[in-house]
Amino acid sequence: MTHQQERMVYKQWDKNKFTPSTKVLGVQVNPLWFVVWGMHPNYIKTDHRPLSPAGPQTMRIGLTTAMKTTTDNYKKQSDTLNTTALKEYTVHNNIYEPLWDLYYSKELAPVINSTPETFLAGLSPEARQYLIDTKLYERHVIKMAELKERLNLSRSAVAERGNRILYYHKLMLQYRSANEWWLSVRNHVPKGLSIKKKVDPNKESLNLDWTPQTDKELAEKVVREFKYIN
Repeated sequence: MTHQQERMVYKQWDKNKFTPSTKVLGVQVNPLWFVVWGMHPNYIKTDHRPLSPAGPQTMRIGLTTAMKTTTDNYKKQSDTLNTTALKEYTVHNNIYEPLWDLYYSKELAPVINSTPETFLAGLSPEARQYLIDTKLYERHVIKMAELKERLNLSRSAVAERGNRILYYHKLMLQYRSANEWWLSVRNHVPKGLSIKKKVDPNKESLNLDWTPQTDKELAEKVVREFKYIN
C-alpha cells in the first residue's frame, strides 16, 4: 500500500515495486503476486500518477496555463483597442481643444453671440434706416448668419482636431474681413446721408401720363432751350 500511494501521488512510477514480488532469474514465482496483480497486467505498465507527464492533473494545469495566456493576450489586445479608441475619440471630438479654449473661442465670440440687433447698435435712427434701405444691413446679417451656422456645424461635427482648428482659423479670417467691411460701411453712413440730403427734393418726377402731345411739347421745349443757348 505504501508503494502504491507513493506511485499514485508524487514518486516516480516503477513497475518493479509491485509487491508481493519474488523473482527467480527475472521470473515472478510468488503466487500471491499473481493473485493481486495477475488479473491487471496493464495497470502495472501504466503510469497512473495525476502529475505524470501525461496525467490528468498535468493536462489540466497545462490547459489552464494556456487559457490564462490566451486570456492575457485578449485582455492586452482589448486594452490596446480601448486606449486607441479613447485617443481617437479625444482627437476627433471637441471635448478638449486647448487652442479653442485659449484663443479661437475669444476671437469668434462675436460670431457666436451675434444677433441682427447688435449690428445697428450705436447708430442713430436715421443712419439705421439708411443702412436698411440700401440693403447693406441685410447683406451683413446674411453673411454673419452663414458664419455662425458654419461654426456651429464645425463644433458638432466629428473631425480630426487639426482639420477643425484650421477650419476655425479660416472662419476667423472670414469674420475679420466681414467685420472690417461692416465698420467701413458704418463709417461712411454720414457721407451717404449728406449726399442723399443734397438731392433736390423738389425735382420734377417723371410724367407717367404719356400722350403724343407730350412728346411734341417736350421736343419744342428742347428746341427753344437750344436756340437760347446758341
